[in-house]
Amino acid sequence: MGIRIKSRPLTSHGRYLSLLGTKSLADLEESIVARVLDCVRALPRAQFPPVKLSKVVNNFDIEPIPRFDPSIPDGRLHFDSTQNRFLITLGRELRRSCGYNTADLFDPEAGVTQDRLLTRRLRFTYAHEVAHRFCYFEENGHWSRALRAATANRGPALTDRRRLELNEEQLCNRVAGRLLVPRDLLVEYIHQRLSSNSDLSVLDFQKEIRSAANLFEVSEDCLLVQLQRAAERDQLTLPSNLCAFSLRLSDRSGASQRAARTLRIQIALLPSCVDGVQLCRIFPGLAARHLGPAFSSWLCDLRKSGNKTRSGQLNVPITLHTNSDRPSSQLFTLSGWWKNNRTDTNSVLLWGFLGQYKNK
Repeated sequence: MGIRIKSRPLTSHGRYLSLLGTKSLADLEESIVARVLDCVRALPRAQFPPVKLSKVVNNFDIEPIPRFDPSIPDGRLHFDSTQNRFLITLGRELRRSCGYNTADLFDPEAGVTQDRLLTRRLRFTYAHEVAHRFCYFEENGHWSRALRAATANRGPALTDRRRLELNEEQLCNRVAGRLLVPRDLLVEYIHQRLSSNSDLSVLDFQKEIRSAANLFEVSEDCLLVQLQRAAERDQLTLPSNLCAFSLRLSDRSGASQRAARTLRIQIALLPSCVDGVQLCRIFPGLAARHLGPAFSSWLCDLRKSGNKTRSGQLNVPITLHTNSDRPSSQLFTLSGWWKNNRTDTNSVLLWGFLGQYKNK
């Protein structure tokens, strides 16, 4: 008689993945991006960028024209069984950003939504809700959210639910960015722009980011994040030792963590190696003071100057963590430029080239 091995019950996370028919969130992300962008690429090439998701979401039973509900902070997706379709609702951000109601933004007779009129923030919110569509599973002709089913009837599952919610929100943010800024188009564009700059020592990186963001109709932060991820995956070759930091006054020290309000790194584009020294990645939310006293002092002086100067050159020591047998940090020199955000006085972009620090 064979020995029966009792299988262990699935965790909430395992059940969530099982309901969606995937092995991991990374696999789910790749699947969503591939399916949606396959439909986008089937459109006439002249129609993108920017990517107009409203032209393809009907393929996934999503009503292209969103609703409007000022009681919702950002956006929401739900399955309407009476229409057998998924409906996207945009919240009060719509009125605050545009001053329009949904009916003013779309022309049903045009056949597709005129989402070029939506703000960049709303385009991202719309794409985020499209991503949520793939976090539902079909059962008995009805679509249900996998997150709810995975945590139902499982006792005190509040912690599991919150963790799954956070993971799903982060997934949908990653997918939204990749849908609006397809990586192959971004790489092609950046390579063309860099090759057209004969002297990279005077590269206006902020101008290039703004131009690319205008092309894809996304925020500069969204574009910079996609650039960072493409570089980290070796899908994009940037000039040697080029780095960029987007800093903003914020109390967010992590995805769901709060701390003292201070200048924090929002996005860090770093080379993997500087003169043979391997650098550690900088995660969003790190307080700028952790980049060393000299760098922190320079930022403090910059803040004191207020809006008297909008941009300028920089040459400042910066402390970065390095990859080695034991945790360590090393002093480098960042030589380049800085520029205040034109619309957000609490943010600044720094960019330039890293080199070994030489004590004078």
